Amino acid sequence: MLEYTSVRPEELTMTVTLHKFPEILETYYLDEARSMPASYWTVGDKAAESIGTGFSRFTGNRIMAGWALPITCDLGNDFPILVALQYIFKNISSGRWVIVVTETGKKERGDYALWNHLKSATGWEAGVVGCVVDGFAQDIEETTDKLGGEFCIYSRGTSPAHPDRSPSGLIGAPVEINGVTIHTGDLIIGDLDGIVRIKKSHVIESFKSSREKIIDTVNRLAQIREGRSAMDILNLHGVLNGNLKEVE
Repeated sequence: MLEYTSVRPEELTMTVTLHKFPEILETYYLDEARSMPASYWTVGDKAAESIGTGFSRFTGNRIMAGWALPITCDLGNDFPILVALQYIFKNISSGRWVIVVTETGKKERGDYALWNHLKSATGWEAGVVGCVVDGFAQDIEETTDKLGGEFCIYSRGTSPAHPDRSPSGLIGAPVEINGVTIHTGDLIIGDLDGIVRIKKSHVIESFKSSREKIIDTVNRLAQIREGRSAMDILNLHGVLNGNLKEVE
């Protein structure tokens, strides 16, 4: 665990704490995951959870897949995000990351944008493929124009207001969003349906299960082209059991 400590003018000691990064899986799983919609990971898989509603994808036109790096900061303080990006840029030579940011609520006003194009651009150079911000983002058009739709930004909304900066926060400590806990190294999948977290210890198992679901869906779509309905394919006629009533 590393700590960046600064003494403020008012003599309050504030610290950014960086937790050690765990070993991550090879990028093969990320390459394959970018062809697998988020919804296929959640069917009957307790290790894969949607982080819930309230987030929109503001940039990116492909499936986002990367290893989670959680960051906790005070409302409107983006300093620990900048420290994390710097650390990845200087010290991590492999892996593709999704920055997941939550705020502590220690300040009254929470509509400052914690993510902007500067972070998107520097993050992209360091291997960051997207972010999930439990707050606000900005520079949406600039990020889209200059990164060609490759970088994904998910947030609660957008804001032109810039954040404050003070040396405090946590990098790599677990965060919780909508009741879902996210650890460093968990797999984050995002598309237009939303965002899914797959526990690090279950990625390989969940990956195999999701591929089987995709193959099953492809087979079902082939049956639709042959003239069968979804009710036929899913064998759901018995569920109705004569209870379909037609009214004028």
